[in-house]
Amino acid sequence: PLERTDEHGCTRLYRASFRQQAEVVEWLLAQGVCRDSDKWASTPLHGICWQGRGDDEKNAAIERIVRTLVAAGFSMEARDDEGR
Repeated sequence: PLERTDEHGCTRLYRASFRQQAEVVEWLLAQGVCRDSDKWASTPLHGICWQGRGDDEKNAAIERIVRTLVAAGFSMEARDDEGR
């Protein structure tokens, strides 16, 4: 199932965002994957925002994922369970 979490409690959508897999993020959203936070109340936007600066290709993937998630309705104001 697309909704399952990994051994760390992260959703597939969070993990794809964290790994900068833009195509996977887009595919999961198109499949209607559950948009719940992970066990720490982190959203996929939290996952992609953990990424630092990189080369142009990496930056393009990060921007693409952020734009995709915001367009899909993820809040830029969401906080995890530690208030970050």
